[in-house]
Amino acid sequence: MNRIFLFSLVLLIATLYSCKPKADFKIHKSGLIYKYLYKSNDSVSAQLGEFMILRVKYTTENDSVLFSTDDLNKPLMLKLDEPSHKGGSIEDGLSIMHIGDSMRFWVDAKSFFEKTRRVPLPDGVKPKSKIIFDVKFQGIVPHAEVEKENVKKKTQEEVLLDDFIRTNNIKIKSLPDGLYIIPLKKGAGEKPKKGKMVAIHYQAYLLNGRKFDSTVDRHEPFEFEIGKGDVIAGLEEAVLTMKIGERIKIIIPSSLAYADKGYGKTIPPFSTLIFEVQLLDVFDKLTN
Repeated sequence: MNRIFLFSLVLLIATLYSCKPKADFKIHKSGLIYKYLYKSNDSVSAQLGEFMILRVKYTTENDSVLFSTDDLNKPLMLKLDEPSHKGGSIEDGLSIMHIGDSMRFWVDAKSFFEKTRRVPLPDGVKPKSKIIFDVKFQGIVPHAEVEKENVKKKTQEEVLLDDFIRTNNIKIKSLPDGLYIIPLKKGAGEKPKKGKMVAIHYQAYLLNGRKFDSTVDRHEPFEFEIGKGDVIAGLEEAVLTMKIGERIKIIIPSSLAYADKGYGKTIPPFSTLIFEVQLLDVFDKLTN
């Protein structure tokens, strides 16, 4: 056997056993590592586009809880989408569950946050670590019920946004996709383009004024590659219009942010977001 392959296999097994109880696990064709905590006799699984009713908890390898539906006092209603990244995504895991199953999944932390959730890796979560999911699949929400509730929430979002625009006397018209870009300070440097890296400072708020994230407070600019899909669509679209040194305020409707998913306890579904962004630099991606 090739020595490099053998070493890699031993390292994989050691890593798995260092971050989980020593029990049977399996590897999905996608690369996802999983095991059954309870296997039901039900044959019904969710199809793409259907909403699953789930009890979910996910933690770091050190058992630090990052999210739990127990804190919400209700299950999570989540649409089953295509895999958000290669190498074993949470969507790969959900797709193999049947109603009544309880399963544990090990998902790459960096891929989950940057590809699935499209947010920066949280402080304290190591890029090469795993996020450990415990999921119980309780049922499937009828499509008609989901659509009715989504229409209601989307209408509420539009009413709140109209009130915000009127109350803050915003005269600038939105772009065709609903994005508002309000200039605060002009820039004179290079503009970003696809394939380039950018460094930005931002402060992010909900419509009610609650700040939920800030690189300024952390004293650490955020970097991402244009065109790679690592950030929400509204933020990338706005940054593409900027020049180095420019500062803008953007109003991002949920359709260009987290849509009907929201983000954990921080951002509810159908939330319009407010970002104040400064473009600090545009540079080439480092290659090995």
